[in-house]
Parts: sequence; C-alpha cells; structure tokens
Amino acid sequence: MLIWIVAFSGTIAISAAAFVAVAVIWLRKLRMTVLMTFAETAAHQVRTAQKLGDAVGQLQKQQRTYEQQLHNLAQANLKLRQELTSVAHQLEQADLEALRGDRTVH
Repeated sequence: MLIWIVAFSGTIAISAAAFVAVAVIWLRKLRMTVLMTFAETAAHQVRTAQKLGDAVGQLQKQQRTYEQQLHNLAQANLKLRQELTSVAHQLEQADLEALRGDRTVH
C-alpha cells in the first residue's frame, strides 16, 4: 500500500511540475505577445502623432497665408476708401466751383 501512495504522490508531483512548466512557457509567450502588441500600438500612436503634427503645421501655414491675404485686402480696402474720399472731396470742390461760376455768370 505504501508503494501506491508513493507512486500516486510521485505522479501528482510530476503532473504539478509539468503544469507549472507549461504555465511558465504560456506566460512567457503571453508576455511576448502583449509586449509586441504594446510596441505596435505605440508605433501606431507615434505615426498618428506625426501625421497630426504635419497636419497642424500645414494648417498653420495656410492660416499664415490667409492672414497675409486678409492683411493685403485690408490695406487695399483702406487705399480704396482714401481714394474714394479724395474723389468725393474733388467732386465737392468741383460742385462748389461750379456753383460759384454760376453766380458770377448771372
């Protein structure tokens, strides 16, 4: 009977050692899979961040272009207003002189 207990205990010990060995191998493989997944995810995040950075840079460049165009339009608007004011002033002067000329003619 003692031999059966020893054999049963040995079988259990070998089974437990095999289970632990398989578990360790499985955990190592799982760890490698998780690390590879994290590395791929991190690389993807870096690529996405680079694309976003490039897009932001492009948008900033467009914004500067639009700001320059807006500035140019504002300057053109100011120049046109000044010219219109000058023309209006010249027309007023011409009207006044025409009125003065009409008075002197009568």
